[in-house]
Amino acid sequence: MKLFLLFFIAFMPLVLRAEASNDELMREMQARMVEQQIETDYKTPKTPEIEKDRAILGKKNAPIMVVAYSDFQCPYCKKGAENIEVVRKKYGDKLTYVFKNFPLPMHPYAMPAALRFAAISLQSTKKAYAFHDLVFAKQETLDTKGEVFLDEMAKKVGANLTKMKADMATDKVKAQIEADTAEAAKYEITGTPGFVVAGVLLKGAYPPEMFETIIDRRLADSGSRSIASKP
Repeated sequence: MKLFLLFFIAFMPLVLRAEASNDELMREMQARMVEQQIETDYKTPKTPEIEKDRAILGKKNAPIMVVAYSDFQCPYCKKGAENIEVVRKKYGDKLTYVFKNFPLPMHPYAMPAALRFAAISLQSTKKAYAFHDLVFAKQETLDTKGEVFLDEMAKKVGANLTKMKADMATDKVKAQIEADTAEAAKYEITGTPGFVVAGVLLKGAYPPEMFETIIDRRLADSGSRSIASKP
């Protein structure tokens, strides 16, 4: 027993250093994979489908389009939404933002929120994104009050709740969410949030600087206007 303790005391620091080295190596490998993915997407941009009647923020012909695949109950998505707002304010009319629903099964109120956002967007883009902003801003209340909170936020932005509830049950709204989820799967987005930034895939709530680096490079590219999205 004493020999084991001496061995543990002598070699545990080496084990911990080895684990730290492995963690550092993994982070380096992941960073390289992200860098390779970005370079690949610069050459062959991803082109999300944007329906003609899709609720978007900004001009459809803006040179840069950012598409989010997001879950209203995911805390990382809240951070992602905050980061996107920073980027939107910086680039103004040069950027269009599209929110796509990717509700994860582990979040019980993600789908109810997604249905409401999609339904409200049929009434008004402005009201839909006001709902988007309020739900993310008060996400902790969603966790405690659930659908009651969602209806309160819908009412607060001026949505017609009767129409919203009716539209939530329609094939149109359900099909849109299914299409959003399928597109996320096509891009191998397995967690939230995910983004396509001017054709470049980012998985995770990256800081605004990461978005800005991609956008600035794309804006400097003479072909930047042709890669925002599929019509």
